[in-house]
Amino acid sequence: MERLQRLEMLPFLCFLLLVSAYFLCRQTVRNGSLTNALEDIQEEQVRAFDFLDGLGNQLQKSQSSSTMHRFMVEGLVQVLECDGAALHLLDHSRAELVPMMISAACPLLFEVPESLLRGAAGQAERLNYLRLQTIPVAHPVYGQALQQQRSLWLRNLAEHPQFKGAADASAFHVELLIAPLVYAEKTIGLLTAARQRPGRPFNSNDRSVFESLARQSSFALGSAMVHREANEKRRLDAELRTASEFQRILLPAKAPEFLGYSIAAASFPAMIVSGDYYDYVPVDDRHLGVAIADVAGKGVPASLIMATCRSVLRTRAAGELSPARVLSVVNRQIFPDIREDMFITMTYLVLDAETGRLLISRAGHRPALVYRKASGLVEPLAPVGLAVGIDNGDVFERVITDRECLLEEGDAMLLYTDGLTEAVNSGGEEYGGERLSQSLHLRASQPVEAIMTGICEDVRSFAAGEAQSDDITLIVIKKG
Repeated sequence: MERLQRLEMLPFLCFLLLVSAYFLCRQTVRNGSLTNALEDIQEEQVRAFDFLDGLGNQLQKSQSSSTMHRFMVEGLVQVLECDGAALHLLDHSRAELVPMMISAACPLLFEVPESLLRGAAGQAERLNYLRLQTIPVAHPVYGQALQQQRSLWLRNLAEHPQFKGAADASAFHVELLIAPLVYAEKTIGLLTAARQRPGRPFNSNDRSVFESLARQSSFALGSAMVHREANEKRRLDAELRTASEFQRILLPAKAPEFLGYSIAAASFPAMIVSGDYYDYVPVDDRHLGVAIADVAGKGVPASLIMATCRSVLRTRAAGELSPARVLSVVNRQIFPDIREDMFITMTYLVLDAETGRLLISRAGHRPALVYRKASGLVEPLAPVGLAVGIDNGDVFERVITDRECLLEEGDAMLLYTDGLTEAVNSGGEEYGGERLSQSLHLRASQPVEAIMTGICEDVRSFAAGEAQSDDITLIVIKKG
């Protein structure tokens, strides 16, 4: 009987044995999978550390931007063992993402023309399109990462509403990791990793590693940008200092001694280099030319135009007693080369040492101010004229005129650029022509140097520390 009971239990025992064996095998497989997964994670971390080490070396070497971009993208592909990666940088002015580097064999990342999805178009054509096409910041996929400033994990791009109506949706069976690149709280671009489906999908560890690499890439890109900007600023500052020194040499070191007159001048640029200009030109033994000009604009472009203007004026002024004819030649010489958004206002006069008379011509410049000792009044002197560089000469030469003026003993004339009258105080009020006339009237009995210094001090006192917004130049001429 006992033997019979053992025989009856034998099938049950065999079943238990089989179940135990099954679960033992399953646990062994699971343990093996866990071991493999752990090894994969460890290997990925090693690759990530190698990437970060190489990124630091790239930053220290200060290599070209393209070299760093390529290292980031190709390094990301190696670390995540994905099919492709892309780096886009943000162009704020055009509100779009510009492709800087797309890896070889990268899957499709966004919409492409149907012609590239069908027919004979191959991977090379699609890749070229990805490398040339910008992405608007309002793109439904990439714009989301920019706006939210956090990474996105798209399991299948083809299932996104933007791509469901694609002519060949199968081309967009792509899994994406997208991360914004942020430096100093400013978004500078996007980093993308892609895997073609079907294939091994990304996992949570891949995403963590990807986000870490994106943060370090952000720092490297931002630091490189700051470094390049600093180098560029140093280079530009050096060039500006050279241009400023060159310009200083072009301006007269001192006023000439001219029989019967005393002259003083000063110029104060708003930037390192100026668009203002003044000069003294010997016309002949008896006559002296005096010029003042203001190029519309500031900085290097304005200073280059100023230098050209000086050269032409000096060449054409010798022996010519008509300021209008000299300015007409200057205009015809300058017009073909000046930018459409630039022009020059200018006043040029010729002093006569024997008679005390002068001829003056004005090309759209501020009126000269003349203090009359006999009456004690300040009057504007504003002959008609058009600014240099606006017209090729046909209209300019019909409009511009010479005007004669006699300076008596003790009379004073002031030539100036608009930076003087347009100086503003903290309330936004301009110094203005009325204050300038009053300042000239108050000081006209003084020597020319004192007149000039006093007017400049009056303007500075009025501005009360407000930044100078335009170049300031003035010339004082006094008879006697």
